[in-house]
Amino acid sequence: MEEGFKNWCGLFEGHPHVHSFHVTDPLREALAERARSEAQRLISEEDTAEGNEGEP
Repeated sequence: MEEGFKNWCGLFEGHPHVHSFHVTDPLREALAERARSEAQRLISEEDTAEGNEGEP
């Protein structure tokens, strides 16, 4: 077992199991993407509304 720049693992090198630090949360990622796209939509609507202020 080497400690250093790698994350420490007590299993043999090259073992097939994943680590808890490699696990992702698909729901969290989906919610974050939804929030990003909603923010982008709101910003683009604001930009469009500001550009139309001079029109009658």
